[in-house]
Amino acid sequence: MLYTGTLGWTVATAWTWEGKVIVEMKSVDRLLPVHKAQLLSYLRLARCKLGLLINFNVTRLTAGIVRVVNCFPESQRSQRSLR
Repeated sequence: MLYTGTLGWTVATAWTWEGKVIVEMKSVDRLLPVHKAQLLSYLRLARCKLGLLINFNVTRLTAGIVRVVNCFPESQRSQRSLR
């Protein structure tokens, strides 16, 4: 997802790999529930199932990786296939 700011440049807020995984990158003191909610919104909009939330402001990078799964109900899946 790209955002063009008022200064005219484009900033990538999240990356998508082959339409299957969305990666949201942060550098914050700690990840908050709002960060997971933001990634979940991206997953729903892109109709993706898997997302990674990565916080670079940690001592060990593995401690800053959170996996987020979009578990949408079966009824929504069938409605999407009809579109």
